[in-house]
Amino acid sequence: MGLPPRRIDVLTQVSGLEFQTAWNGRVDAQFAEGVTCSVIGLNDLLTNKRAADRLQDRADVEALERLQRLLKSP
Repeated sequence: MGLPPRRIDVLTQVSGLEFQTAWNGRVDAQFAEGVTCSVIGLNDLLTNKRAADRLQDRADVEALERLQRLLKSP
């Protein structure tokens, strides 16, 4: 829905993950004051991107792994 960069993709299934696994790893993101939405967690997103293995997914994995390292660094 919408247009980039404010586009939202609603997926009913994703590669490499079962629903319950993704649900258990979800993160609540705040988009505006009082507006939150559950989104896929970083680890599960990486699992999904690796399973999908398209060219863009490979680039996304590299970027997400850099982000993950930054989040873990002191």
